[in-house]
Amino acid sequence: MNLSPSFWMKRLIIFSLIFLCILFWAYAGAGKIIISNFYQSQASYWFSNFGNNGEVNFKKDKNKASDYDLMVVMTSKTQKKNAIDEARALGKQETQIAPLQFPINSWSVAGLFFAFFIALLIAAPLSIKAKLVGFAFGLPILYLFVLFKLWVSLLLKFSRFNSKFQVGLENVNLVNWFDSFYNIIKYPYFGLMFSLIVFLAYFFTNQEKKKDVFNKMANT
Repeated sequence: MNLSPSFWMKRLIIFSLIFLCILFWAYAGAGKIIISNFYQSQASYWFSNFGNNGEVNFKKDKNKASDYDLMVVMTSKTQKKNAIDEARALGKQETQIAPLQFPINSWSVAGLFFAFFIALLIAAPLSIKAKLVGFAFGLPILYLFVLFKLWVSLLLKFSRFNSKFQVGLENVNLVNWFDSFYNIIKYPYFGLMFSLIVFLAYFFTNQEKKKDVFNKMANT
């Protein structure tokens, strides 16, 4: 079996070229727009209603100069009801709701991880069948990871303003624990590391794949 540095260098070069092509498609083509639309649709599907009465709206960020593409608007049925009741008590015909808003860069919190995993799998010395199985294995895991990250983010924000929204956690210690946990997973480097772990878990746990890669190493 030939495990020469040239084998690993060849794979690294292939990975780099594929990853750069995906990045070029994202930034110069329609990649970021597709990811943004997909992230917005999935986030809206899963989280437009949050908890007992939380409401979340994922809108396009209209600020073209911004690095963010989506704006998240958080309210709750309780907040709206309290505002209406207060306006009626004061004899007002109209009232204003003050939602909580924050921006999201869908490429940094989702698209980059998928691109990294796809480049790793395409560059891997595996058969086409094994790569297709790898996509079926890894992409749903990354999808769930992205949704889980967003869920934790929304839970924390609702919990910090629980008295306003009446949504989320009331236990301060639990909120602090989730805050510490989110401070670990929120950064892109953690998502890239998680993507790498998913790839390696698939790559090294299947006997057929290991036999395939070892044969290719031996012929390198």
